[in-house]
Amino acid sequence: MNPLGALSGKVAGAQISQNSGDPSGGFSIRLRGASSIKGSSDPLYIVDGVIVDNSSQNVINRSADAMTTSFAAGQNRLVDINPNDIERIEVLNGASAAALYGSRASNGVVQIFTKRGRSGKPSIEFSTSASMSQLRQKVFMTDYGKRFGVKGNDRLETAQDRLTILLNVGLTEAQLTAMGKNFVKVGPVNRLLVTDQYDVQRYDYQDNIFQTAFGTDNYLSVKGGTDKSNYYASFGYANNDGIILNTNFKKYTGRLRLNQTLSSWATLSAGLGYTLSKSQDMPNGNNFFSPISTMFIIDNVWNIDERSADGTLKPVELVRMNPLTVLETFDITQQTNRTIGDISLKLFPFKGFRVDYTLGADNYSLQGNELHPRVPYTGVSADFFPDGYVGVAVSNVSQINSDLLLTYETTFGKHITSTTTGGYQYQYAQTDFASVEGRDLAPLIRNISAASNLFKLPAQSISQFSLNGYFLQETFGFKDQLFVTLAGRIDGASAFSKENQNNFYPKASMSWVASEMFKSSNLKKT
Repeated sequence: MNPLGALSGKVAGAQISQNSGDPSGGFSIRLRGASSIKGSSDPLYIVDGVIVDNSSQNVINRSADAMTTSFAAGQNRLVDINPNDIERIEVLNGASAAALYGSRASNGVVQIFTKRGRSGKPSIEFSTSASMSQLRQKVFMTDYGKRFGVKGNDRLETAQDRLTILLNVGLTEAQLTAMGKNFVKVGPVNRLLVTDQYDVQRYDYQDNIFQTAFGTDNYLSVKGGTDKSNYYASFGYANNDGIILNTNFKKYTGRLRLNQTLSSWATLSAGLGYTLSKSQDMPNGNNFFSPISTMFIIDNVWNIDERSADGTLKPVELVRMNPLTVLETFDITQQTNRTIGDISLKLFPFKGFRVDYTLGADNYSLQGNELHPRVPYTGVSADFFPDGYVGVAVSNVSQINSDLLLTYETTFGKHITSTTTGGYQYQYAQTDFASVEGRDLAPLIRNISAASNLFKLPAQSISQFSLNGYFLQETFGFKDQLFVTLAGRIDGASAFSKENQNNFYPKASMSWVASEMFKSSNLKKT
């Protein structure tokens, strides 16, 4: 689903890892190692000359904040790009990245180029695929039929049944002695360790939580045109279930690219891409609501699929949530509408001189909705919102970038080449975020109006950022073997103080292509 997954194992020196096992789980790329203690170390992502946002906006699982976990969801926004639309990916992780994009490229650059039209009759291509996903390997869970402690009742739902070994809650030495139980004191606080055991049935909760997941990916493209005018259009639909019950990711994509030759010295290209993605999620990561976390926190002596006469699930360990209650009743969704557009003009006014100008925009709206209905059994901690929880968050992101690049190439004599490059770049980004959360839900209502208690104040934040940069670079080459580069760049950003708005970055480098020495030699293979 995420095009960054295709880079794994194919880029030298890159550390590529998936952050989440969700169907739309995000990827992290480290091209130059960690560069910040708190900030992002991700590279700059560019699609057809447009700087795009790849952040992970936390519009769901915000209920985790109340439990001090502050865990952000794993989906990041490059998942909105259809991998079938990509023609090639180029990775810049050295000085060349800084020369083109300045301080923005301190973590490297990942450039994505989408497919384009070609001259010829209209050509239609269609592809479809199906996939199946399974849990690769289960975690070991004990099936030992005994349990230390004192049995409270048949369903093991009393206070003493919460603790399998250390029974310092509600039971004294005298009580244990009167019950005929064997015990020892352990630790500096003299907790009482009961050495007696009783029979229990063990369960493997992984059988209840995981499933065999199926997915499909469908792609249709049309291309054609003439030598002077061509087009490429595509439509995509992908639907992928997760290996955790009731998780899913759907994506609808459309892309159009038009290329037009204006004259012998000018060409114009314009592209527009649209994505609508929807996901069905579950609490994950460092979150006690997570079915995965619950599976390991509670002892595996409860039948989590046991139900009352009306079909509602029964409780498990006191205070905790039954993980199937989360899987069957929680409704957590994300929806994204995204548009990425660009227009590019290339001019060749005279020999050796070239002008490239690109204007691009990336806009998307991301909305997350989270609903926890009232828990149908008693005994659950108030931290788990047994009275119900509802939350909604919206993030609107808009980015615009303008890039002008001037290049002049010439030669001095037979052996010296000169490449002069200059340019100006401007980027503006704005993020609007708002959220509201509440609990104590009224029946039948599934939106924020159901909440009787807005236990948090509604939150809103607006951030704006602009950056501009000028650069001039000169490269001399000798016999295509020795290259010397000198460059200077001025970058300015609104994040800096007014007294220090712009900064100058000089650059000098030298390189030698050793293989050129042997092209004219008499060395022969032996």
